[in-house]
Amino acid sequence: MSTERFMLRRQLETTFAVAILLVISGCSEGDRQSGPDDKNAAFKVESVQEDQPAILNRIPWIGKGHWLKVDTHAHTTFSDGKFPIIAVVESARNHGCDVIAITDHASHDLGAASEQYFAQIRAAQKQFPEIEIIPGLEWNVPPYDGDEHVTVLTNPGNDAWLRQFKEDFDGYENTEVPPALEALRWIDKTAGGKAVLLLNHPSRKRVDPKSIVVDMVHWQSDSQSFIGFAGAPGHQNKAEVGSYLGKLTTIDRWDPATERIGGGWDQLLGSGHRIFAALAPSDFHSPAYGDYWPGEFSETWVYSPDRSAGGTLQALKAGSFFANHGGIAQHVVLSVECQGLERPVQPGETLIAAGKPVDVLLEMQVPELDLQGNANSIDEIELIAIIDGNASIIAKSTPKGTQTPLLQNFQVPSAGVVFRARGRRVVTDGPDLMFYTNPVRVLASSKS
Repeated sequence: MSTERFMLRRQLETTFAVAILLVISGCSEGDRQSGPDDKNAAFKVESVQEDQPAILNRIPWIGKGHWLKVDTHAHTTFSDGKFPIIAVVESARNHGCDVIAITDHASHDLGAASEQYFAQIRAAQKQFPEIEIIPGLEWNVPPYDGDEHVTVLTNPGNDAWLRQFKEDFDGYENTEVPPALEALRWIDKTAGGKAVLLLNHPSRKRVDPKSIVVDMVHWQSDSQSFIGFAGAPGHQNKAEVGSYLGKLTTIDRWDPATERIGGGWDQLLGSGHRIFAALAPSDFHSPAYGDYWPGEFSETWVYSPDRSAGGTLQALKAGSFFANHGGIAQHVVLSVECQGLERPVQPGETLIAAGKPVDVLLEMQVPELDLQGNANSIDEIELIAIIDGNASIIAKSTPKGTQTPLLQNFQVPSAGVVFRARGRRVVTDGPDLMFYTNPVRVLASSKS
Protein backbone atom coordinates (compact mmCIF):
# COMPACT_ATOMS: atom_id res chain seq x y z
CA MET A 1 0.00 0.00 0.00
CA SER A 2 1.47 3.39 -0.96
CA THR A 3 1.97 6.19 1.53
CA GLU A 4 -0.73 8.27 -0.19
CA ARG A 5 -3.35 5.55 0.07
CA PHE A 6 -2.31 4.72 3.59
CA MET A 7 -2.87 8.35 4.62
CA LEU A 8 -6.59 7.83 3.96
CA ARG A 9 -6.90 5.48 6.90
CA ARG A 10 -8.80 6.91 9.83
CA GLN A 11 -6.86 8.97 12.36
CA LEU A 12 -5.91 7.33 15.60
CA GLU A 13 -8.78 7.78 18.10
CA THR A 14 -7.69 8.70 21.59
CA THR A 15 -9.76 7.55 24.58
CA PHE A 16 -7.10 8.04 27.21
CA ALA A 17 -3.41 8.75 27.00
CA VAL A 18 -0.43 7.32 28.75
CA ALA A 19 3.04 8.77 28.64
CA ILE A 20 5.39 6.40 26.88
CA LEU A 21 9.01 7.15 27.50
CA LEU A 22 11.32 5.33 25.15
CA VAL A 23 14.82 5.27 26.58
CA ILE A 24 17.32 3.81 24.17
CA SER A 25 21.09 4.15 24.11
CA GLY A 26 21.24 5.96 27.44
CA CYS A 27 19.03 8.93 26.57
CA SER A 28 18.36 11.11 29.57
CA GLU A 29 15.59 13.61 30.29
CA GLY A 30 17.57 16.31 28.55
CA ASP A 31 17.88 14.20 25.39
CA ARG A 32 14.17 13.85 24.73
CA GLN A 33 12.42 15.71 21.98
CA SER A 34 10.18 18.47 23.25
CA GLY A 35 8.25 19.10 20.07
CA PRO A 36 8.25 18.74 16.30
CA ASP A 37 10.39 21.82 15.79
CA ASP A 38 13.19 20.68 18.08
CA LYS A 39 15.93 19.88 15.56
CA ASN A 40 18.35 18.46 18.10
CA ALA A 41 16.28 15.78 19.78
CA ALA A 42 17.00 12.09 20.01
CA PHE A 43 13.74 10.89 21.55
CA LYS A 44 10.56 12.37 22.90
CA VAL A 45 7.72 11.56 25.23
CA GLU A 46 4.65 10.56 23.25
CA SER A 47 1.05 10.51 24.40
CA VAL A 48 -0.51 7.41 22.88
CA GLN A 49 -3.57 5.30 23.42
CA GLU A 50 -2.72 2.26 25.47
CA ASP A 51 -2.71 -0.96 23.42
CA GLN A 52 -3.12 1.00 20.18
CA PRO A 53 -0.45 1.49 17.50
CA ALA A 54 1.58 4.68 17.74
CA ILE A 55 4.66 6.38 16.30
CA LEU A 56 7.56 7.47 18.50
CA ASN A 57 10.44 9.72 17.37
CA ARG A 58 7.99 11.07 14.81
CA ILE A 59 9.59 12.87 11.84
CA PRO A 60 7.19 15.74 11.14
CA TRP A 61 8.16 16.32 7.49
CA ILE A 62 7.39 12.77 6.27
CA GLY A 63 5.27 13.14 3.13
CA LYS A 64 6.26 16.76 2.50
CA GLY A 65 10.06 16.79 2.54
CA HIS A 66 12.71 17.10 -0.15
CA TRP A 67 15.22 14.54 -1.41
CA LEU A 68 18.74 16.00 -1.37
CA LYS A 69 21.92 14.40 -2.65
CA VAL A 70 24.53 15.01 0.05
CA ASP A 71 28.25 14.38 0.53
CA THR A 72 29.26 14.69 4.19
CA HIS A 73 33.04 14.33 3.87
CA ALA A 74 35.41 16.18 1.51
CA HIS A 75 38.91 17.65 1.83
CA THR A 76 40.58 20.68 0.27
CA THR A 77 43.97 22.38 0.24
CA PHE A 78 43.32 23.46 3.85
CA SER A 79 44.49 19.96 4.82
CA ASP A 80 45.64 17.09 2.58
CA GLY A 81 43.26 17.68 -0.34
CA LYS A 82 44.67 18.84 -3.66
CA PHE A 83 41.94 21.26 -4.75
CA PRO A 84 40.71 24.56 -3.27
CA ILE A 85 37.28 24.83 -1.69
CA ILE A 86 35.78 26.57 -4.71
CA ALA A 87 36.82 23.72 -7.05
CA VAL A 88 35.46 21.00 -4.74
CA VAL A 89 32.13 22.80 -4.39
CA GLU A 90 31.85 23.38 -8.14
CA SER A 91 32.57 19.73 -8.90
CA ALA A 92 30.05 18.56 -6.29
CA ARG A 93 27.44 20.75 -7.96
CA ASN A 94 28.37 19.41 -11.39
CA HIS A 95 27.91 15.85 -10.14
CA GLY A 96 24.42 16.55 -8.87
CA CYS A 97 25.00 17.25 -5.18
CA ASP A 98 22.50 19.51 -3.45
CA VAL A 99 24.66 19.72 -0.30
CA ILE A 100 28.41 19.38 0.26
CA ALA A 101 30.28 19.39 3.58
CA ILE A 102 33.84 20.73 3.72
CA THR A 103 35.60 18.69 6.42
CA ASP A 104 39.32 19.28 6.47
CA HIS A 105 41.50 17.66 9.12
CA ALA A 106 41.51 19.42 12.50
CA SER A 107 45.22 18.79 13.13
CA HIS A 108 46.74 21.90 14.69
CA ASP A 109 49.36 22.40 11.96
CA LEU A 110 46.68 22.63 9.24
CA GLY A 111 44.41 25.46 8.17
CA ALA A 112 40.94 24.06 8.84
CA ALA A 113 38.68 26.28 10.96
CA SER A 114 40.88 29.31 10.31
CA GLU A 115 39.41 32.67 9.39
CA GLN A 116 40.47 32.08 5.78
CA TYR A 117 38.82 28.64 5.79
CA PHE A 118 35.41 30.04 6.70
CA ALA A 119 35.86 33.04 4.39
CA GLN A 120 36.44 30.75 1.41
CA ILE A 121 33.43 28.61 2.35
CA ARG A 122 31.28 31.75 2.40
CA ALA A 123 32.73 32.89 -0.92
CA ALA A 124 31.98 29.52 -2.52
CA GLN A 125 28.44 29.64 -1.15
CA LYS A 126 27.94 33.06 -2.69
CA GLN A 127 29.31 31.92 -6.06
CA PHE A 128 27.25 28.69 -6.13
CA PRO A 129 23.96 29.46 -4.34
CA GLU A 130 22.30 26.39 -5.90
CA ILE A 131 24.32 24.06 -3.63
CA GLU A 132 24.35 24.28 0.18
CA ILE A 133 27.72 24.14 1.94
CA ILE A 134 28.02 22.71 5.45
CA PRO A 135 31.17 23.76 7.32
CA GLY A 136 32.91 21.09 9.35
CA LEU A 137 36.07 19.35 10.50
CA GLU A 138 37.52 15.86 10.56
CA TRP A 139 38.38 15.37 14.21
CA ASN A 140 41.28 13.19 15.35
CA VAL A 141 39.60 11.44 18.28
CA PRO A 142 41.80 11.23 21.40
CA PRO A 143 43.66 9.15 22.42
CA TYR A 144 44.02 7.37 19.04
CA ASP A 145 46.60 9.86 17.64
CA GLY A 146 45.00 10.14 14.22
CA ASP A 147 43.79 6.55 13.78
CA GLU A 148 40.12 7.34 14.47
CA HIS A 149 38.39 10.14 12.59
CA VAL A 150 35.00 11.72 13.25
CA THR A 151 33.27 14.21 10.98
CA VAL A 152 31.95 17.22 12.90
CA LEU A 153 29.24 19.12 10.99
CA THR A 154 27.35 22.27 11.94
CA ASN A 155 25.25 25.09 10.52
CA PRO A 156 26.95 27.90 8.61
CA GLY A 157 27.98 30.76 10.89
CA ASN A 158 29.24 28.63 13.79
CA ASP A 159 32.85 29.57 13.08
CA ALA A 160 33.83 30.39 16.65
CA TRP A 161 32.93 27.14 18.35
CA LEU A 162 34.42 25.00 15.54
CA ARG A 163 37.68 26.91 15.86
CA GLN A 164 37.66 26.52 19.64
CA PHE A 165 36.86 22.82 19.37
CA LYS A 166 39.86 22.26 17.11
CA GLU A 167 42.17 24.13 19.47
CA ASP A 168 41.00 22.36 22.63
CA PHE A 169 40.13 18.82 21.61
CA ASP A 170 41.95 17.53 18.51
CA GLY A 171 44.02 14.50 19.45
CA TYR A 172 46.64 14.32 16.71
CA GLU A 173 50.12 14.43 18.27
CA ASN A 174 48.60 15.94 21.40
CA THR A 175 48.91 13.78 24.52
CA GLU A 176 47.45 16.43 26.84
CA VAL A 177 44.12 16.80 25.06
CA PRO A 178 41.03 16.03 27.20
CA PRO A 179 39.32 12.65 26.67
CA ALA A 180 36.79 12.14 23.89
CA LEU A 181 33.76 12.11 26.18
CA GLU A 182 34.65 15.54 27.53
CA ALA A 183 34.89 16.83 23.96
CA LEU A 184 31.51 15.32 23.09
CA ARG A 185 29.84 16.92 26.11
CA TRP A 186 31.47 20.23 25.21
CA ILE A 187 29.99 20.06 21.69
CA ASP A 188 26.49 19.41 22.99
CA LYS A 189 26.75 22.30 25.44
CA THR A 190 28.50 24.80 23.18
CA ALA A 191 26.82 24.06 19.87
CA GLY A 192 23.37 24.06 21.40
CA GLY A 193 22.68 20.69 19.84
CA LYS A 194 23.28 22.07 16.34
CA ALA A 195 25.98 19.58 15.40
CA VAL A 196 26.14 16.15 13.79
CA LEU A 197 29.01 13.72 14.41
CA LEU A 198 29.79 10.65 12.29
CA LEU A 199 32.60 8.12 12.60
CA ASN A 200 34.49 7.78 9.31
CA HIS A 201 35.93 4.57 7.73
CA PRO A 202 35.05 2.71 10.97
CA SER A 203 36.99 -0.56 10.47
CA ARG A 204 40.02 0.71 8.56
CA LYS A 205 42.44 0.64 11.50
CA ARG A 206 40.72 -2.02 13.59
CA VAL A 207 41.77 -5.60 14.30
CA ASP A 208 38.81 -6.73 16.39
CA PRO A 209 35.42 -6.15 14.70
CA LYS A 210 33.75 -5.98 18.12
CA SER A 211 35.71 -2.83 18.99
CA ILE A 212 33.39 -0.69 16.87
CA VAL A 213 30.53 -1.67 19.17
CA VAL A 214 32.49 -0.77 22.29
CA ASP A 215 33.59 2.60 20.90
CA MET A 216 30.19 3.59 19.55
CA VAL A 217 28.51 2.83 22.88
CA HIS A 218 31.23 4.77 24.68
CA TRP A 219 31.12 7.81 22.40
CA GLN A 220 27.35 7.99 22.13
CA SER A 221 26.72 7.54 25.84
CA ASP A 222 26.83 11.27 26.63
CA SER A 223 26.29 12.81 23.22
CA GLN A 224 23.15 14.01 21.49
CA SER A 225 25.23 14.79 18.40
CA PHE A 226 26.93 11.44 17.68
CA ILE A 227 24.46 9.69 15.36
CA GLY A 228 26.41 6.85 13.74
CA PHE A 229 29.10 5.98 11.23
CA ALA A 230 29.88 5.85 7.52
CA GLY A 231 28.57 2.47 6.39
CA ALA A 232 30.71 2.81 3.26
CA PRO A 233 34.11 4.51 3.33
CA GLY A 234 35.41 6.91 0.73
CA HIS A 235 38.38 6.26 -1.58
CA GLN A 236 36.11 4.01 -3.65
CA ASN A 237 38.29 4.12 -6.79
CA LYS A 238 41.31 2.53 -5.12
CA ALA A 239 42.34 -1.07 -5.66
CA GLU A 240 42.06 -1.45 -1.88
CA VAL A 241 38.64 0.15 -1.50
CA GLY A 242 38.55 2.69 1.29
CA SER A 243 42.32 2.31 1.88
CA TYR A 244 41.45 -0.67 4.09
CA LEU A 245 44.91 -2.25 4.25
CA GLY A 246 44.64 -4.11 7.56
CA LYS A 247 42.87 -7.20 8.86
CA LEU A 248 39.34 -5.92 8.19
CA THR A 249 38.47 -5.10 4.59
CA THR A 250 35.41 -3.81 2.76
CA ILE A 251 32.81 -6.23 1.42
CA ASP A 252 31.13 -5.15 -1.83
CA ARG A 253 32.57 -1.69 -1.09
CA TRP A 254 30.91 -1.42 2.37
CA ASP A 255 32.46 -1.54 5.80
CA PRO A 256 32.10 -5.00 7.41
CA ALA A 257 30.30 -3.47 10.40
CA THR A 258 27.48 -2.62 7.99
CA GLU A 259 27.66 -5.42 5.43
CA ARG A 260 27.92 -8.44 7.73
CA ILE A 261 24.59 -9.73 9.00
CA GLY A 262 25.00 -9.73 12.77
CA GLY A 263 28.02 -7.43 12.51
CA GLY A 264 28.71 -4.30 14.51
CA TRP A 265 25.71 -2.30 13.29
CA ASP A 266 23.26 -5.13 13.95
CA GLN A 267 24.76 -5.69 17.39
CA LEU A 268 24.27 -2.04 18.27
CA LEU A 269 20.71 -2.00 16.94
CA GLY A 270 19.90 -5.28 18.67
CA SER A 271 21.05 -3.93 22.02
CA GLY A 272 18.74 -0.92 21.69
CA HIS A 273 21.10 1.76 20.39
CA ARG A 274 19.94 4.35 17.90
CA ILE A 275 22.71 4.19 15.29
CA PHE A 276 22.51 5.25 11.64
CA ALA A 277 25.00 3.91 9.10
CA ALA A 278 23.32 4.18 5.67
CA LEU A 279 25.95 6.76 4.75
CA ALA A 280 28.35 6.79 1.77
CA PRO A 281 30.62 9.87 1.72
CA SER A 282 33.37 10.39 -0.85
CA ASP A 283 36.19 11.33 1.56
CA PHE A 284 37.45 13.25 -1.45
CA HIS A 285 41.10 14.32 -1.58
CA SER A 286 42.06 13.93 -5.24
CA PRO A 287 41.40 11.61 -8.17
CA ALA A 288 45.13 10.88 -8.06
CA TYR A 289 44.58 9.28 -4.63
CA GLY A 290 41.91 6.91 -5.94
CA ASP A 291 38.98 9.15 -5.08
CA TYR A 292 35.80 9.88 -6.98
CA TRP A 293 34.67 13.49 -6.91
CA PRO A 294 31.82 14.26 -4.50
CA GLY A 295 28.62 12.90 -6.05
CA GLU A 296 30.43 11.07 -8.85
CA PHE A 297 30.04 7.56 -7.39
CA SER A 298 29.05 7.56 -3.69
CA GLU A 299 25.64 8.99 -2.86
CA THR A 300 23.86 9.74 0.40
CA TRP A 301 20.24 10.75 -0.20
CA VAL A 302 18.73 12.75 2.64
CA TYR A 303 14.98 13.31 3.02
CA SER A 304 15.07 16.82 4.45
CA PRO A 305 12.37 19.23 5.65
CA ASP A 306 13.79 21.88 3.31
CA ARG A 307 16.65 22.62 0.95
CA SER A 308 19.05 24.06 3.52
CA ALA A 309 22.14 23.12 5.47
CA GLY A 310 20.15 23.24 8.71
CA GLY A 311 17.42 21.04 7.29
CA THR A 312 20.01 18.55 6.09
CA LEU A 313 21.55 18.31 9.56
CA GLN A 314 18.10 17.91 11.06
CA ALA A 315 17.34 15.03 8.70
CA LEU A 316 20.69 13.36 9.39
CA LYS A 317 19.96 13.48 13.10
CA ALA A 318 16.53 11.98 12.50
CA GLY A 319 17.97 9.08 10.47
CA SER A 320 15.99 10.12 7.39
CA PHE A 321 18.48 9.06 4.72
CA PHE A 322 19.82 6.12 2.68
CA ALA A 323 22.98 5.58 0.64
CA ASN A 324 24.11 3.82 -2.51
CA HIS A 325 26.98 3.46 -4.94
CA GLY A 326 26.95 4.15 -8.63
CA GLY A 327 23.54 5.81 -8.65
CA ILE A 328 21.68 2.49 -8.81
CA ALA A 329 18.63 3.67 -6.83
CA GLN A 330 16.79 6.83 -5.85
CA HIS A 331 14.07 7.69 -3.33
CA VAL A 332 14.50 4.42 -1.46
CA VAL A 333 11.97 4.21 1.37
CA LEU A 334 11.73 1.38 3.88
CA SER A 335 8.41 1.64 5.72
CA VAL A 336 6.34 -0.35 8.18
CA GLU A 337 2.54 -0.20 8.04
CA CYS A 338 0.21 -1.10 10.87
CA GLN A 339 -3.58 -0.92 10.92
CA GLY A 340 -4.71 1.96 13.10
CA LEU A 341 -1.96 4.42 12.08
CA GLU A 342 -2.48 7.42 9.84
CA ARG A 343 0.72 6.72 7.86
CA PRO A 344 3.60 4.25 7.58
CA VAL A 345 6.59 4.45 9.91
CA GLN A 346 9.92 5.22 8.25
CA PRO A 347 13.65 5.00 9.12
CA GLY A 348 14.55 6.89 12.28
CA GLU A 349 11.05 6.40 13.73
CA THR A 350 9.78 3.76 16.15
CA LEU A 351 6.47 1.94 15.89
CA ILE A 352 4.45 0.57 18.79
CA ALA A 353 2.57 -2.24 17.05
CA ALA A 354 0.24 -2.98 20.01
CA GLY A 355 -0.05 -6.66 19.14
CA LYS A 356 -1.03 -6.10 15.52
CA PRO A 357 0.77 -7.61 12.51
CA VAL A 358 2.75 -5.24 10.32
CA ASP A 359 3.57 -4.97 6.63
CA VAL A 360 7.15 -4.10 5.73
CA LEU A 361 7.56 -2.37 2.37
CA LEU A 362 10.52 -1.21 0.34
CA GLU A 363 9.79 1.25 -2.46
CA MET A 364 12.26 3.02 -4.73
CA GLN A 365 13.04 4.49 -8.11
CA VAL A 366 15.51 2.66 -10.35
CA PRO A 367 17.15 4.87 -13.01
CA GLU A 368 17.63 3.33 -16.45
CA LEU A 369 21.32 4.30 -16.37
CA ASP A 370 23.72 4.46 -13.45
CA LEU A 371 26.03 7.40 -12.73
CA GLN A 372 28.63 6.08 -15.17
CA GLY A 373 26.13 5.69 -18.00
CA ASN A 374 25.79 1.90 -17.78
CA ALA A 375 22.51 0.00 -18.07
CA ASN A 376 21.09 -0.22 -14.57
CA SER A 377 19.03 -2.71 -12.57
CA ILE A 378 18.44 -3.94 -9.04
CA ASP A 379 18.97 -7.71 -9.03
CA GLU A 380 18.13 -8.49 -5.40
CA ILE A 381 16.61 -6.90 -2.32
CA GLU A 382 17.10 -8.27 1.18
CA LEU A 383 15.13 -7.49 4.33
CA ILE A 384 17.15 -7.87 7.53
CA ALA A 385 15.50 -8.32 10.92
CA ILE A 386 17.18 -8.10 14.34
CA ILE A 387 15.20 -9.92 17.02
CA ASP A 388 16.37 -10.44 20.58
CA GLY A 389 19.93 -9.55 19.54
CA ASN A 390 20.03 -11.95 16.57
CA ALA A 391 20.10 -10.72 12.95
CA SER A 392 19.01 -12.62 9.87
CA ILE A 393 17.72 -12.09 6.34
CA ILE A 394 13.99 -12.81 6.51
CA ALA A 395 12.95 -11.98 2.94
CA LYS A 396 14.46 -11.63 -0.53
CA SER A 397 12.95 -10.35 -3.73
CA THR A 398 13.82 -9.43 -7.29
CA PRO A 399 12.14 -6.24 -8.51
CA LYS A 400 9.92 -6.81 -11.56
CA GLY A 401 8.23 -4.09 -13.56
CA THR A 402 6.09 -1.70 -11.56
CA GLN A 403 5.26 -4.01 -8.68
CA THR A 404 6.28 -3.16 -5.12
CA PRO A 405 9.90 -4.38 -4.88
CA LEU A 406 9.36 -5.92 -1.44
CA LEU A 407 6.27 -6.50 0.70
CA GLN A 408 6.51 -8.72 3.78
CA ASN A 409 3.85 -9.41 6.40
CA PHE A 410 5.28 -9.88 9.89
CA GLN A 411 3.97 -10.69 13.35
CA VAL A 412 5.99 -8.68 15.83
CA PRO A 413 7.48 -10.84 18.61
CA SER A 414 7.33 -9.77 22.24
CA ALA A 415 11.02 -8.81 22.11
CA GLY A 416 10.32 -6.37 19.27
CA VAL A 417 12.25 -6.15 16.02
CA VAL A 418 14.49 -3.80 14.07
CA PHE A 419 14.26 -3.82 10.26
CA ARG A 420 16.81 -2.61 7.76
CA ALA A 421 17.14 -3.35 4.05
CA ARG A 422 19.66 -3.43 1.25
CA GLY A 423 19.64 -3.85 -2.53
CA ARG A 424 22.21 -5.23 -4.94
CA ARG A 425 23.21 -4.92 -8.58
CA VAL A 426 25.46 -7.83 -9.41
CA VAL A 427 28.79 -6.91 -11.02
CA THR A 428 30.49 -9.90 -12.63
CA ASP A 429 34.03 -8.51 -12.67
CA GLY A 430 34.15 -6.61 -9.38
CA PRO A 431 32.34 -5.70 -6.16
CA ASP A 432 28.56 -5.54 -6.43
CA LEU A 433 26.87 -2.15 -6.29
CA MET A 434 24.68 -1.82 -3.20
CA PHE A 435 22.25 0.46 -1.41
CA TYR A 436 21.42 0.40 2.31
CA THR A 437 18.59 1.89 4.35
CA ASN A 438 18.56 3.03 7.92
CA PRO A 439 16.55 1.03 10.48
CA VAL A 440 12.93 1.10 11.59
CA ARG A 441 12.40 -0.11 15.15
CA VAL A 442 9.14 -1.86 16.09
CA LEU A 443 8.04 -2.47 19.68
CA ALA A 444 5.45 -5.12 20.39
CA SER A 445 3.51 -2.95 22.86
CA SER A 446 3.64 0.26 24.88
CA LYS A 447 4.98 -1.78 27.81
CA SER A 448 8.04 -3.00 25.86
